[in-house]
Amino acid sequence: MPKFFIFLIVFAFVMPAWASDWVDGEHVRARLAAVPDGGNGVAMLEVELEDGWHTYGQDPGDAGLPPRFEWEGSSNLKDVEIEWPETFEKREMDMFTVNAYEGTIHFPLAITPEDAQGDVALKLGLKLMVCKDICIPSTVDLALDLKAGLVAP
Repeated sequence: MPKFFIFLIVFAFVMPAWASDWVDGEHVRARLAAVPDGGNGVAMLEVELEDGWHTYGQDPGDAGLPPRFEWEGSSNLKDVEIEWPETFEKREMDMFTVNAYEGTIHFPLAITPEDAQGDVALKLGLKLMVCKDICIPSTVDLALDLKAGLVAP
């Protein structure tokens, strides 16, 4: 976990030069950003939920749906490894227990390009179930271009 905190510190200083614009969805907004990490490709998905709204983690619990990350349309992308934050809250909802995220969520992403010498164009279709009094689907389409030096192994 210390690598994650170092990443956040570096991320805070470099992010404006390497971040996509914020994109709004239903009761959520998100952006992609990237920083060099000793030559490895490291990016972050930052998701902000409106006050009172929540979404679910990789294991949503008894109800809910986990986020879906769709990378179709990306170029020079071999793999993306998602580090799921453990900062969720267990909630009792009627007869269900769910694992919910609220507020701002940071998903560190390890990027592996097909060609280490080439640029990577990330295209992410993020699909979330967001809930308050009711649950609704929310989709956010994001894009970020990474220079070869940023993602070289």
